[in-house]
Amino acid sequence: MARREVCESYVLDSLDIGVIVVDLHLCVERFSVGAAEVANLTPDDLGRPIAEIQSRFAGSKLRELVRETINTCETTTEEVQGPDGRWYSVRASPLVLAGEELDGAVVSFSDVTERRQAEDALQSQANVPDENPNAIIRVAGDGTILWGNRSSAHLLQSWGRQAGQRVPDRFRQVVVDVLDSGSGQEVEIECGERLLSFALAPLVDKGYVNFYGRDVTERRRAEEEVRDFGRFQSENPNPVLQVSKEGTLIFANAASQPTPDCG
Repeated sequence: MARREVCESYVLDSLDIGVIVVDLHLCVERFSVGAAEVANLTPDDLGRPIAEIQSRFAGSKLRELVRETINTCETTTEEVQGPDGRWYSVRASPLVLAGEELDGAVVSFSDVTERRQAEDALQSQANVPDENPNAIIRVAGDGTILWGNRSSAHLLQSWGRQAGQRVPDRFRQVVVDVLDSGSGQEVEIECGERLLSFALAPLVDKGYVNFYGRDVTERRRAEEEVRDFGRFQSENPNPVLQVSKEGTLIFANAASQPTPDCG
């Protein structure tokens, strides 16, 4: 195995979440141990179209998700049920190298089974245990905080808010839009040194929105590590080449380009 492949595999396998690196042709280029466990991946899946992996997740639109990310350079997300029956938040982010060169996409998987179970419990009018490790907040249509579990206390404190008061101005319009459309939305909120992702679930007939949070700090760091590794290849002062199984050159950094001194 080439030195570059060894280094890249080490970086991916050191991550705590499942990560798949997809090239511009929507084919699997690399994946972490976590991704192998989530999607039942084997070395034979390297080079396969992401569409073939998509079939392992019920109702997934993974191929369209990655295509949109590559076409727009915007992050896209969906939630799918894996082969193991657990639910995962799938996030496709553009993989951009030095010089703003798009090199594919990074697909990460975060287990949101507990949050989905809590959401289902709320929607069936069951009580959500206050011991839930993830922040859950209920907000009325006018932005008033109706309720928050214990895990939401740190976020509410950072806002300087408590039940009975309104959420910060930047979230009021989001609540209105979600209730008007009847469709969920996902927002990311910084809380101290942590990054929280909240899925907003509208209960239109009741006139409020449930905020279901999860800590995505490690996932964001993992994505940044993968992107930084890609930039490292591009900025490496030594020649770095990547060749397909068929012998086609698919990547060459600037240091590998021919110069007048070396044909």
